[in-house]
Amino acid sequence: MIDSLNLAEWLVFEDNLAKVDPKKLQQFHLCFPQYTKYLNKNILNIKNDANFIIQKYPFVNQLNDQILFDISQRNELIKQIVKISIKQRSSSEIRFPDESYDNKKIATYAKTLIKNLNNFIYKNKINKFWTDVVLINNNKITPYISNIEIICTNGKEYFILLLKFSKSPYIDKYKYESELINNTISELFNIKIKETILLNIMSEQAICKI
Repeated sequence: MIDSLNLAEWLVFEDNLAKVDPKKLQQFHLCFPQYTKYLNKNILNIKNDANFIIQKYPFVNQLNDQILFDISQRNELIKQIVKISIKQRSSSEIRFPDESYDNKKIATYAKTLIKNLNNFIYKNKINKFWTDVVLINNNKITPYISNIEIICTNGKEYFILLLKFSKSPYIDKYKYESELINNTISELFNIKIKETILLNIMSEQAICKI
C-alpha cells in the first residue's frame, strides 16, 4: 500500500527542487499519471513540506556555516546508520550494523538511538518498517511533497517516527511536521496514524509522543 505510492526511488532533490530521474521519466508518466500535471520537463512544481515548516518556524542560525554543516552531516550519518539497522533487521530487535565507523561519537549516538528504538518496538510490538518514504499530498488547494523518515506498524496500528537532534524544545515545530505528514497519509491511504513518536537523543526526554 505505502510502497505503491512511495516516490523515493523516482525522485532526486537538488537545490530544494524535486526532480524525476531523467532515465525514469517516461515510466513515471505511466506509473503516476496523477502527478504528471505538476511536471515541467523533469521538475515537479510542488513545494516540500520542509518549505512550509521553515515558513511557519523560521530557523535562526546562531552558528557559523561550517559548524552548521558539520552538525547536519553528523545528524544525517546517525540517521543513515539507524535506517541501515532497520533494513538489516532479521528479528524483533534492531542491531547496530556490522559496518565499522571511525567516528566513535557518531557510533555511540547511533547505538543510543537504536536502543531507544528497540524499547519502542518492544512496547508496541512493531513488525514492519518503511524508511525514507516520499509521498505527494495531492490536495487540490495546496499539494506538497512529504519526506517521511520512518513509518512503522504492528499490523493494526501505524506510527510515524521523527528522528531529531536538538537540546532545544521545538515541540510546536515537530507537531506541525507531524500534522503535515498525517494529512498526507490520510489523503492517500485508508489508514490512521495512532501516534507520532519523537526520538531525540539530545533531549532529557529521549522518546516521547507528540
